[in-house]
Amino acid sequence: RKINSKEELKSLFAEERDSSIYVFQEYIPQTDLQYECAMFVDNDNQVKTSLVFSKNRWFPVNGGSSTLNITVERPDIVESCTRLLQEINWRGPADIDLIQDPRDNTAKIMEINPRVSGSVKICFVSGVDQARQMLELVYGQEVTKHISYTMGQRLRCSQTDLFWFLKSPNRFKSKPSWFSVRKTKDHIFAWDDPLPWFSYSLQAILRYKSEMKKRQGDSDK
Repeated sequence: RKINSKEELKSLFAEERDSSIYVFQEYIPQTDLQYECAMFVDNDNQVKTSLVFSKNRWFPVNGGSSTLNITVERPDIVESCTRLLQEINWRGPADIDLIQDPRDNTAKIMEINPRVSGSVKICFVSGVDQARQMLELVYGQEVTKHISYTMGQRLRCSQTDLFWFLKSPNRFKSKPSWFSVRKTKDHIFAWDDPLPWFSYSLQAILRYKSEMKKRQGDSDK
């Protein structure tokens, strides 16, 4: 729920007095991009991967999973995420979500996911081998450091990006263009193993109505 005033907050507690069931977060206007930072920290508390990508499109269009990600250079995001993980003595892979606050133009951390991202493929196609890093960490070897990665590399989920195109009023105004395939890899499809793409597409079609109904129910609360 979005709470706009102290009166609305009081009304909320009038409905449910047990505040322990809620998590309170600052609401940030969603008029700018969101970002992810794929991180990897070794046993010496040294960051060996810090790859940042922007979420340029998502579905459902009013808030959902990203359909097009692009690697970017954001040293400010790398710095804030590095400080966070080193302060909490994190080890191994972590995925940090951020949102750009249009009020002060600062990328603010929303959450830490204690795992590799569902979009980890963008790391591999950009030159960052997190699988090798995990094996090196487990076997007590020095973890390979990836100090650079391919900028402007795109990862596209073609199924949900098609739904974005059909539903978004900005379908012809998107930057980059929806029709552009420059430096783009598909999230699932591969020529040497195409069947997962078709099975995933079929599964998405069968679940579409139920998923949209569930999200609509959540947005009405």
